[in-house]
Amino acid sequence: FAVDKVLEFGGEMLGLAAQMDSWETKVNTVFEGQSDSVRQWADSNNEAFGLTDNKLAGLAASFGDLLKPMGFTSSEAAGMSKEVVGLAGALSAWSGGQVSAEETTQILADAMLGERDALKQLGISISQADVDARLAAKGQQELTVAAREQAEAVATQELIFEKSTDAQKAWAEGGNEALAAQNKMKASM
Repeated sequence: FAVDKVLEFGGEMLGLAAQMDSWETKVNTVFEGQSDSVRQWADSNNEAFGLTDNKLAGLAASFGDLLKPMGFTSSEAAGMSKEVVGLAGALSAWSGGQVSAEETTQILADAMLGERDALKQLGISISQADVDARLAAKGQQELTVAAREQAEAVATQELIFEKSTDAQKAWAEGGNEALAAQNKMKASM
């Protein structure tokens, strides 16, 4: 039994090391010259999310990896990733921890790609009509292909931030203390 457990633990450690190396590579590749700023951001915020700094940077890189094919630069992708993935912590806490920061990040990433239904789990409702209205207000309704994709992603981001002000305020004020302590413990483990 003990030997099996030691082997199982060793396998988990090797898997974790490989995953961390993968995140490191992804951060360097996606953010290029901005990778250090993303790592610093992740190191400053990881405990509030209940994640390691490498995992948080990896989530940001996964998010940024969706933005770059839309035509965003590495610098723009780094900034948007830190903002939106940063909001994932607030929205996760706002859900009382029912939706993890990782799950919230995925929901936000999906929303940027036009799949907005899952936002309702986070108390946010955004329709394509809302996005189209935002584009029209900016005079961007006639954009095509990549430019439209970028504009829709930015409009979605703006709407998400506008519709989550209570969550942001609670997060800025320290949020749920019990959940924050739990996340800090998870991050350190």
